[in-house]
Amino acid sequence: MRTALTALAFVLAPAAARADDPVALKWDLKEGETFYGKVALLNDMKMGIMGMEIPVTFEVTSVLRYKVKAVKDGTAELDVTYTQTVVEFKGVPLPGLDKMGEKVKGTTITMTVRDGREVTAAGTKKLLDKFKDAEGIEKMMAEQVFGEQTVRELAGSPFSGLPEKPVATGDTWSKDEKVDLGGIEAKTKETYKLESTTGGVAKVGVKAEMSFKAGAIEPGGAIPFKISKINMKADKASGSFAFDLKAKRLTESVKELSGSGSMTADAGGQTLEMTMKFKQKMTTAVTDKNPVTD
Repeated sequence: MRTALTALAFVLAPAAARADDPVALKWDLKEGETFYGKVALLNDMKMGIMGMEIPVTFEVTSVLRYKVKAVKDGTAELDVTYTQTVVEFKGVPLPGLDKMGEKVKGTTITMTVRDGREVTAAGTKKLLDKFKDAEGIEKMMAEQVFGEQTVRELAGSPFSGLPEKPVATGDTWSKDEKVDLGGIEAKTKETYKLESTTGGVAKVGVKAEMSFKAGAIEPGGAIPFKISKINMKADKASGSFAFDLKAKRLTESVKELSGSGSMTADAGGQTLEMTMKFKQKMTTAVTDKNPVTD
């Protein structure tokens, strides 16, 4: 019996070691391949102004087609096409904004992915050009939803947060980022941890620390005011993603953020004191088939 147990331990030991071996969470993009990403961004806000609470909830869901045009020396160039975008608003009535998605349908931008994780986007101006005649709230929302920064974040989400080097279970890595939220500058430090590798799937947890300050944006254009003072705190900033080790691609991810605070805005010579509570959730799902038609 002891011999049998010793033999069993000898057989199982390499498997246990392999489970803890470092794994590469890196895309293996091939020229000519096509895949789809369904990215949904939900924003739920409650703004307090002059004793009134104004709820604003909107969700943007885009189905993007990624086609790899070329791969050379670890750098891939992709065409990313907006096949479908649905913009839904709740709370304050905003007539016509539910048609925003139709304006960008079929628009293609170019994305460059270096080393399977670093993303840059070009041609995003083509999206905003669809709203060149827009005014007021539609123009402001177009710049927020289809501006370069948001497009890079949403379209680049399948490649976001991947480590530079192979990692083992329990390993951590981090990413710092500064984001302009239309008059609010947010600094984020995301810490990632490989939690498990089971059934050929790596599960990664994400925790983030955020800080906010008034941005440098001046009143005018789509943003009709300047935020001069801000006291904002994120109560929750976390998420997770799954990476298919055989297919060598991220398959799904989720990020959640919530917080509250106050701010002072200057507009037209007037000073407004505002409070805000916010929740945000972004989900990404990557598939071989178009989730809308297949």
